[in-house]
Amino acid sequence: MAGAGLDRYGRAMPALKLSRTVVRYIWNEPSNRGRRACYLARGLGWQLHKRLVRRPKLVRLWNGRLFLADPADDMASFAFYARIFDSRHALFVTAAADRGAMVDVGANVGLFALQLSHHFDEAVLYEASAEAARKAEDNMVRNRLDRHRVRAVAVG
Repeated sequence: MAGAGLDRYGRAMPALKLSRTVVRYIWNEPSNRGRRACYLARGLGWQLHKRLVRRPKLVRLWNGRLFLADPADDMASFAFYARIFDSRHALFVTAAADRGAMVDVGANVGLFALQLSHHFDEAVLYEASAEAARKAEDNMVRNRLDRHRVRAVAVG
């Protein structure tokens, strides 16, 4: 998925097409194998929460880390859609991890870094959006990841 609600060209998708895309993502995500119905239900529950409650929700990730999912953030949905967000890349990175340092460019609210935090002694997260960087920093502090630093700058 190019981003929640956007197609690969950055255009807004109609609701029905978006729903199909989300269901397809949840169903095909390798980390959801054996628990697809559970993650479909979690995704539906999150969508209802976003629309009715409209307040952030604290989520425990698969590795025990806490993530504050804000309905205003597109990336927050992935904490509900998959056991391991972007599992193919996450598993690739962790296979090569040796407790060293990680650099996350385009960190958004820090979901990917939180998932991998138990594999690295320290990390530097770069995020161009000051608001997303603040939320990423809050997520690192919430999990007492003192050696995971967030920089609110664009890289490139």
